[in-house]
Amino acid sequence: METKSTNKVLAIINGKNFQDKKFVKLFDYFKQNQIDYTITSHKNHICEIIKKTGNYNGIIVIGGDGTIHEAVNSIDHTKQWLIFLPNGTVNCIARHLKMKLSVSFIHKLLHSNKTVSFDLLKATFHSSGKVFTKYILGFMTIGHLTNMTLLSEKFRWMPRFLRYPSAAFLNFFSIKKFKIDLNSDSESLTEKTCSSIIINNCSAEFFSSLQKSEYNDGKFEYLIENHNIPGQIRSIYTRYISLSRESKWKTNTKSLTLKFSEALPVMADGEVYHDIHKLELELIHSIQKVLLP
Repeated sequence: METKSTNKVLAIINGKNFQDKKFVKLFDYFKQNQIDYTITSHKNHICEIIKKTGNYNGIIVIGGDGTIHEAVNSIDHTKQWLIFLPNGTVNCIARHLKMKLSVSFIHKLLHSNKTVSFDLLKATFHSSGKVFTKYILGFMTIGHLTNMTLLSEKFRWMPRFLRYPSAAFLNFFSIKKFKIDLNSDSESLTEKTCSSIIINNCSAEFFSSLQKSEYNDGKFEYLIENHNIPGQIRSIYTRYISLSRESKWKTNTKSLTLKFSEALPVMADGEVYHDIHKLELELIHSIQKVLLP
C-alpha cells in the first residue's frame, strides 16, 4: 500500500494465511483495478491503517466479525462505504448478508454499486474508572454466548471447525447467572436474574433466527433469558426444534440501558470488552454506507 496513492479503494486483509500463493488471483485483481491492499494480523492495526489513509472512498475488509467491528469503529460513517468479506473464526455478519470471498464476487459488488445505509448501535461502555463508546453493526451478547466465546479462545490449538462446538458443549455445564437493572422504550426491570442477553441490530447472531430485525429498519431487538442447563440447550437450538413458538424478543427504536450486579464481559460484533458494569445503547439510523450483493 502506497502512502500517497491516488487510488480510491483500500482493501485491508486480516490474517497470516493471506501470505499463501493461493491468494495470488485476488492480489492480481486488486492491482489491475487500482485497489490498494495491505495485510495485517495485529490487533487494532486496522484502526491505525484507516486513520492514516483518509483519502479513500471505500474500504474492503476481509476477516471475521471482530475485523468488521474494528473497521466500523475506524472509518468515516457518512463519507466512506464499506465491504466486508468472510475469513475469520466467526463470520456471522458476512454470512448472514450472503457475502463471499472470491474475485468474481468482489468484481460484482464493485460494478453493481448497490450502496445501502446501515443502522448502527452507539454503545457506551462503563468500566471501572473508564467510559468509552463503540459502534455496533451486527449484534451483542452478554452471559452464556460471551462466556462460550471466551472459552473457545483457550482452544486455539484445535481446528476451527471443532473449537466452537467443543466450547459450546463444555459451557452448558457452567452456566453463570447474573442480575440486571434495565430501562428500554417499553419496560423497566429491577434485579432481573439472567443467564444470557442477546442484542441484535441486523439478525446477524447465529443463535437468533426467531427474530427479524433488519439492517435499516430503524429498530433493534433484545432477548433476555434465565435458563438452567436443559433450558439453555433448548434455547440455543430452538431453530432446529420449533419455529412456531411465541417470540420473546423485545423491540426498541431509541435506547436501552443495562446495569449489571457485577462487572461482566460483553461481546460486540465478535470483540469482547471486559469488566463492564453498565451499558447504554442508542440507535443511529441509516448512517453507515455498505455495498451489498
